Amino acid sequence: MIYSLRVREEKEKINKAYEKIFKISPIGLIEVDLSEIKNFMKELLNEKLDFPSEEEFLQFFEEFMKKLRIIRMNEEVYKIFEIEDRTDAEKNRVGFIKNNLEILKENLFYISLPPLLYEREITIYTLKKNKKTLKIRAVPFPGCEEEPSHVILVIMDITEEKESIQKINRLLNQVVETLAEIVEKRDPYTAGHQKRVAKLAFFIGKEMGLSEEKLKGLYMAGLLHDIGKIAVPTDILNKPGKLDPIEFELIKKHPEVGYEILKNIEFPYPVAEIVLEHHERINGSGYPKGLKDGDILIEARILAVSDVVEAMSSHRPYRPAFPLETALREISEKKGILYDEEVVDACIKLFKEKNFRFE
Repeated sequence: MIYSLRVREEKEKINKAYEKIFKISPIGLIEVDLSEIKNFMKELLNEKLDFPSEEEFLQFFEEFMKKLRIIRMNEEVYKIFEIEDRTDAEKNRVGFIKNNLEILKENLFYISLPPLLYEREITIYTLKKNKKTLKIRAVPFPGCEEEPSHVILVIMDITEEKESIQKINRLLNQVVETLAEIVEKRDPYTAGHQKRVAKLAFFIGKEMGLSEEKLKGLYMAGLLHDIGKIAVPTDILNKPGKLDPIEFELIKKHPEVGYEILKNIEFPYPVAEIVLEHHERINGSGYPKGLKDGDILIEARILAVSDVVEAMSSHRPYRPAFPLETALREISEKKGILYDEEVVDACIKLFKEKNFRFE
């Protein structure tokens, strides 16, 4: 009896604490009771959800909402979804579903997964058809961690943050493109070289299964890998004959110069380091540091292969373009010696099996 009373008092304290949190919270909070929906959710896990028509999904979602009991939500939720109150939300539920059919279908699966603890970033359209990016986290209500029947949905509107990041990325891309153009204007024989190298590197990385973030960094580094050549005199860059040892040493400085130019730019990827290492070779014979194998960034190993293939198959002031087959044979013969084996295999596969072309 005393124990039951204490448990009840403890629950009341927790409830009052949450009431206060709901009132003062600057982010959206929804408390949901899942006790009536558990069996329904188990069916979701056992069945393949397929809704051929909009009408069928609307019917399904109506059934879903009947079993999902919202206990309370705070004012911030109304602001985020641009609704006046609970009555307004109920009245316009169908309109909201129609505006967000695909995202609701996708996330019904996630909220059906035990233990109902997840975090998702989604883009929705409000009733006023304004596009918003939300971060939603579901956490069990205290005391329901093992088999949650109560869940708190924490909803944050990160639309402005996302737009700011996108704006910064656009500006960063413009800076990268401008820097790349500076190099190409000084060296007309290699016009387009950096873009073609970046393109091939990106698809090699994709073939190898690199993450989206690594692919972005790789492409950006590809666009800038020869930026250090702005420190090389144009008469050396465009020399029609063979470079003498002193001239070649000047050319070999361009990865380090490129690194110095890029190192203080706050890229979200290791662009400066990739540029620094793109002339390193697996056996340690490359420059500027003579790094070997795994000490070389994977992005730099990819860039090394892309750079060689593009350069050999393009015209230079001191020689005509080699046939593509010659370039592929070069990297194949030096695979595991100068060039990463997996990178070479992916590159050859792109050209021979997937019909990759620079243009």
